[in-house]
Amino acid sequence: MVVISSKHLEIQSKISELPEVAALTESIGEEAGFSSDEIDDITISVTEAVNNAIKHGNKEDESLRIDISYTVDKDKISVEIKDQGGGFEMEGVKDPRIGENLLRDNGRGILIMKTLMDEVNVTSGEDGTVVQLIKFIETENR
Repeated sequence: MVVISSKHLEIQSKISELPEVAALTESIGEEAGFSSDEIDDITISVTEAVNNAIKHGNKEDESLRIDISYTVDKDKISVEIKDQGGGFEMEGVKDPRIGENLLRDNGRGILIMKTLMDEVNVTSGEDGTVVQLIKFIETENR
């Protein structure tokens, strides 16, 4: 893998940080040559993952940080979002498309990310959760 560019952003666990995350994500997507629809998909997914890290991972504790790392190579963008929370079990995430979950106010974030991105990998442990989002660059975009 030949890295074309990489960027890192560290933010406080505050919802007010999301516009900065969205703006940087859009900028990196444009530089990488993604279409406007793909940039929207990436931005929605990244902001959803960061929102989850703030609310569920770090429990909106402003003393805890969220690390966001962007890596662009010749065929993809990879974004890693790491919180400092206690972790969670993916198996415990209920499918928002089933029964009583349909009317819940939350619980759709992971489904949204999996729908909009090519790969979503989650690693969770006592020292936090890392969500890796990958979107491949279509060759005709380059």
